[in-house]
Formats: sequence, C-alpha cells, structure tokens
Amino acid sequence: MKKKSLSMLLVLVMLCSVFTPALADNGENYPVPLYSVEDFFFLPETVGFSVTPDGQSLLYLAQANGVFNIFKRDLATGKETQLTSEPEHHIKNFFLKENTVLYLRDTHGDELTQIYRVNADGTSTNLTPYPGVLAIPMSLLEDTNADEEIIVAMNRDDPQRFNVYRLNVITGETTKVMDAAMDNLAMDNEGTIRVYMAIDGMQFTMYHRYTDDDEFKEVKSWTIDENAVPLFFDVNNKYVYAVSNVGRNTYAVVRMDPATGEELEVISSHADVDVYSLMLWEPGVLGAAVYITDRPQLEFFSDKMESWYKDIASLFGNDQFISITSTSDDLNINIVSASSDVSLGGTYLVNLKNRTVELLADRNGEIDPEHMAPMQSVTYKARDGLAIPGYLTLPVGVKPESLPLVVIPHGGPWHRDTWGFNAEAQFLANRGYAVLQPNFRTSSGYGRDFQQAGYGQWGLAMQDDISDGVLWLIEQGIADPDRVAIYGASYGGYAALAGAAYTPDLYAAVISYVGVSNIFTFLDSFPPYWESQREMLYHRIGHPERDYERLMATSPVFSADKITAPLFIAHGANDPRVALDESLQIISALNEHGIDVEFYVAWDEGHGFINDANTEIFYRVMEVFFAEHLGGRTLTRREDLPNPLFDLTPLENWGKGRFADVQKGDWFYDAIEYVFLSGLMQGTSADKFSPNIATTRGMIATIMHRLAGSPDPDPESETISVQFSDVIEGAWYYDAVIWAVENGIIYGVGDDTFAPNAPSTRQSLALVFSNFADCYELELPELVDYSGFDDSADIDSNTAAAVERLFKAGVINGKPGNIFDPSGSATRAELATMLKRFIELIAVG
Repeated sequence: MKKKSLSMLLVLVMLCSVFTPALADNGENYPVPLYSVEDFFFLPETVGFSVTPDGQSLLYLAQANGVFNIFKRDLATGKETQLTSEPEHHIKNFFLKENTVLYLRDTHGDELTQIYRVNADGTSTNLTPYPGVLAIPMSLLEDTNADEEIIVAMNRDDPQRFNVYRLNVITGETTKVMDAAMDNLAMDNEGTIRVYMAIDGMQFTMYHRYTDDDEFKEVKSWTIDENAVPLFFDVNNKYVYAVSNVGRNTYAVVRMDPATGEELEVISSHADVDVYSLMLWEPGVLGAAVYITDRPQLEFFSDKMESWYKDIASLFGNDQFISITSTSDDLNINIVSASSDVSLGGTYLVNLKNRTVELLADRNGEIDPEHMAPMQSVTYKARDGLAIPGYLTLPVGVKPESLPLVVIPHGGPWHRDTWGFNAEAQFLANRGYAVLQPNFRTSSGYGRDFQQAGYGQWGLAMQDDISDGVLWLIEQGIADPDRVAIYGASYGGYAALAGAAYTPDLYAAVISYVGVSNIFTFLDSFPPYWESQREMLYHRIGHPERDYERLMATSPVFSADKITAPLFIAHGANDPRVALDESLQIISALNEHGIDVEFYVAWDEGHGFINDANTEIFYRVMEVFFAEHLGGRTLTRREDLPNPLFDLTPLENWGKGRFADVQKGDWFYDAIEYVFLSGLMQGTSADKFSPNIATTRGMIATIMHRLAGSPDPDPESETISVQFSDVIEGAWYYDAVIWAVENGIIYGVGDDTFAPNAPSTRQSLALVFSNFADCYELELPELVDYSGFDDSADIDSNTAAAVERLFKAGVINGKPGNIFDPSGSATRAELATMLKRFIELIAVG
C-alpha cells in the first residue's frame, strides 16, 4: 500500500466542555499557584515524533546537551539510538527519504536553512553547502520511482529568485529542472512539475505543461489579491485541485483545468472564512479541508478518511483538540497530539488494531490544566463599525472587574490568532492579567474584504482596531484604564511601539519584541529572496516615495518624543526579517529625547528566541516589568535579573543606529559619516543609509544638485516622467533628477528607466562624477596608473572611460580584490567614499 500523503496536520475540534472557575475577590489570595517561566516556555525534552512507513520505529527530536538532535526508537525492543550530534544549532525539522534521514537547520536563527543527510556512521553531510543560500524541500517524490531524489528550491544562482532542482540524497548531485522564478508549484502523481506560479509585481501568473519535455506555457494571470493557487492533481492527472477567491470574498476549494485556469467546480467554501488547509487521503484523492472560524472545523471529502479519523478520535476525551501528525503505511500506527485551550496536552502513539494509546511526551510538565484560563472568542466593533474578532483570556478565580490588561497584537500582520493553548496568554493570566488577542483588520483567514481593509493602514485603522479593543474592555468594566499594557512581536512589536507613540495615554507599559520601528528601513532591508514580493508589500504597506508623508507619520521612530510609557525592547541579532537596527533606531531616538528604555539583545538568535537561556531572561524581565507598572503577580524580583541584561560590547562596533548596514571600522565608515554630517547624503526618504533603497540614484542626483549649489531646473524643460518611468513627480529627488538630466550629468540606463538596482549602477556613478566635472570644468588629476578591474569586460563601453578617469583620479578604488562589482552591497558605501574624495579634489582645485 502506498504511503498516504497527509500533507497537513489532520485536525479535529471535538465539542469542548468549558471549564468555569469559581470567582473570587481581587486581591492577593489567588486560588491558583504561580507557575515558572520554565513551565510555560522552555523547550520540551522531546518533540516532532514521526513513525516510519513500516510502523516499526519512531524518529523524534530530543535535546542532547541543550540542542535538538534526531533520535530513533525501535518499537519492538524500545532501544533508542541518537542519530545526529549537532553541537550548537537546533535541528528544525527532519524527514525520511526511503531509508535515508534528512534534516534542516540554519545558523543562529538566520533562516538560511540547508539540507543535511544523516550518515550510517553517525556523521552528517550538508547536501546544500552554499553560503548565503536558502534551500527548501518541495517534494520527497514519495509515490514515484525516484528512490534517491527529492525536489528542492534554492536561490543558489540568484539571491532574489528560487530555481528548482532534483537533489540526489546519496551522491549530493543537484540537477536544475526549472530555471524560473518560482513562488509555488504543483506536481502530478508521477512526480512531474506540471504547474508553477510566479509573482511579477502585482500579478500572480500561472504556467503549465504536460510532460517534463514540454516548455511551460503561460496560462493565466490574476492580481495578488484575487487569485487561484493550484495544489494537487486528481487521480488521472487531468485536473488540479486549487484554492481560489476569484469572484468571491473567501478562498474556496475548487477543481480547475490546469491548461486554461478555468474553475470547473466549487467543491467546498465558507461564507465568512478562507479555507485554512487542504489535505489528501491518498494521491489524487481529496481527504478534508480545514476552516477556522472561532475554532477549527474539519470538512471531510473521503468517507474512509473520516471513518479512520474518528476511530482515532474516539480514543480521546471529547474536550481535546486532536492532531494526527504521522502515520504508518497501513494506517495502524499513528502519532497523535491532543490539547485544548487550557492544556498543552501530550503526544501519543496510537495502535488502532490493538486500541492502545501510549503517552510519548507530556507537554504540560508541572502545569495543572485546572489552573489555566479558558480562551473565550469575542467580537467587538471598531470605531468605523467593522466587526473585529479576537480572543480574551481572563485570570482564573478573579472577578472580571477592573483587571490589569495586556493586549497582544499578533505578528505578520497577515496572520491570525487561533483558539488553543497559548503559552503567553496563559503565562500572563497566571500573573493576574486579562489578555486580549485581537484579529485586527488585514488579519488573514477572514476573506479578501477584511484583509484589504488594512492595506495602507499600519499605525492608522489597524492600530485603531487594537485601541478600540482596549476601550471596549474598559467600557465593559473588565479592564482598569490605568493598568493597560501592549506587547507584541514582529508586526505586533511595531503595533506596540505605535501604541506607545500615537496613543501614549492608553498604555502604562509597552514591550516590543523583534518589532519594526521605521517602515522605510524595514521595507529596505528585506532578505533578497523576498524581492519578488516587493511590489505586493508596497501595495499592502506603502511605497517609500509615493506614500512618504504617511510612512513618516506612522513610523514610531519619528515620534519617539511622544512616548511616555515605560518601554522594554528585545531583539535577536541575526533576525533576517526585522533587522536589529529597527530596535537600535528607536532606542537611539528615545535616548536623544532623554527617555530610558530596557533592552535585551540575544546575539545567537533570529526572529524570535529559541534557546532556553534567552527565553528565560526575556519572560522573567516581562513579568518583573509588568508587575512594576501594572501590579500583577511575579515569581521574579528585579534584583534576580542580570545587570546589565546583556553584553553591550558587540554593540560598540555595530555602527550608527541610523545606518543599518554600516559598522565602525568598515573601510567606508569615515566617508559615510563625512557626507552625512556635511548634509550631502540624506540616505533614503527617512534618512537611512540602506544600500538597496529604490531612491539610490535619486540620491546621487540630489548630491550633485547640492554640490552645484542647487540651481533651479529650466522651467521650459519637458518632464522626465516618461523618460524615467520610476521617477515619481513630487518625490524629494525629482527636481534634482530633472536638473541632472538637463545638464547631461545623468542619462539613465538601458531603456531609460531610472533603475537604481541595475547592474550599471556604479558605472553610472562613475559617469555622473565625470560628467559633473566636465559640466563645472573641474580638473581631475591623474594620480594612479589604471590597471583595470577584474571584471572590466563587464563594464559598459559608455562608462568605461569614466571608470578609468575616476580610478586614475583616486576617486574610485573598487572593492577588495579590485572587483568593480556594480551590484554589490557596498554601492552607497563606495558612493560615500567617492564623494569624499571628489570633494577633496574640488577643494584642492
């Protein structure tokens, strides 16, 4: 029997009997004990159980010297074997290809996962040993004859795009099978990649072919807001099952013709929420769909799957949330997780034939579920009348009157909170706080209209939704208006800072965890593999030039002087999503206004803390911080915390907070400081250095404009908005660009698009300086013999003379190794150095 392709967790919400605690007066006599940070947040000893296809063994992750490694347990003998010996970096996930164990790990939270093979001698081999490359397993080719190969996506050839490869897990050989920017793909049941989707600006385009030998043909394009996403082929490999919101508000399950993109049948839909996940029972046969309203709901399409699933569920209580995470080929041996809103629950080994249930891991530890707080679904009205769903958790045994409140906006922001055991909510409720988790507008899962209502609304209507939830609880008498805090991570961290800056009277304490403080620099610091989504993110968040005033007004770093509430900030130094500089900027701005802030940096973490040592410090500071400002309970005293919270030494070489990509000691640091302090370089619209900003050459034109004394453009000249399609009228650099074009200083590249990230960017820099010198009759001395650049063959003939001229004048020195590298990350660093030398030459002249 072929292994069932259970592509997502199988979930079922049984009717839950709600635990109602006995109410008591507010005060110190709480009916439940305080549980430690360790009880709520420390990594469990074992996680990630998986049964082998033959049902004979278990694979799982267990801590070895504090690091998750892979172990194997023989079910017949109970013998356990440690398969890996990673000394420092947690293994994130593992999977089995035939008899070969593969796993993923990154480095200190940088999210650049690589694929490793476990060898028979206990060693491991990196199958994707490419520095700076993200490797993503796409398919194990389980139901094909490819016994040694898997499908992976990597941005090995271009950091900004993923190509598709076959990876031989035995030899390590990779073979490119698709040389195309790929954002999603669907394979038929024979392992042929039949469909892929690509984001191009604001378009989501579908491509299709029939065989491996065929060329892909463009099928159909949709907008990024209204589209269809193919997932699985049917048993005959003729049609494809997809999720689509084309012509409807919510995503539905549909059957589609892959050659035309036409929807042939709506199989399942919900009027209020999107389909959350779609699962197969066996290759080509739909099993079930999951919808999440206030709680998850499962709709079955296969009677066999429904019968099998409910047979397993019958072995557990009716108050449990059931997830089947792994199963043997014969469906007899199963790994099952059972939990609820008040219980972390456990992981179990279920033998259906014998009707036995064995506890593999008790995730509750010391926590008694009777002491935990039920999670209530709530809905309230925002000030514009929009209904905002969310969850409210109230402390056990305390009257819900005038409670201290912590509101926790989720990250994403295209995400949503769901019902279940939430460790942070339970931790805070255990400390005596009411906890509100609002699914503010733009949260995912509630349909297109709800999501689009939040476009362009960071710090505006989205923030109002959070504030209105707080005000609603105050009006209900549940929350004490003088004891309200806001805490969030990622976008939630932004919302926390925005709450502190824009509604300072609402909050008595604020915690931002890996949060955004400056939307300009956030938009400019994406990992390169997010580049295909840049226009989509501009559409949803805002454009740094078109929406300059709005983004300035809604970036908390520029309103730091308005913050009055005590603030605690935490960040992982290796965060690839929200750079550490986001926290450094707001701290620098607060310090400039004489506002103190507590700060914790974890140097070995990324976008969120994993290691127990960092987790412990973060949540112990949180409970002390909230107790001091809201009056809740705490097991930790201020004097129990490290002082200082973290080692400041690494920050001494981090460079200026305003220049996220500059470190003191860099060869270009002095030049950057010089041109910034001289007023020549203003960086992005938000005065940030960030080398990949879309205004790079607009800034160059502005610098030249200022060096020339900012002369007015010719009022009779024609507009350049057509000539330079990405120069926006009204942008801060617009007049400078017109002036530079009219004077022959800038001539654009290629098709006359301004294209600041074009490969000829620095070649054009050289031409700009050379033209500027000619325009103002500046003499450039020949100081150095021109030896050329190692990549001189790639220098455009139009700019070669300018490059040589500035090299001889000592203005350009290339990069280490004398590589011109026009698309390198030091583009503007080199610009700064060129500027300083150029000005020195002018001064000498």
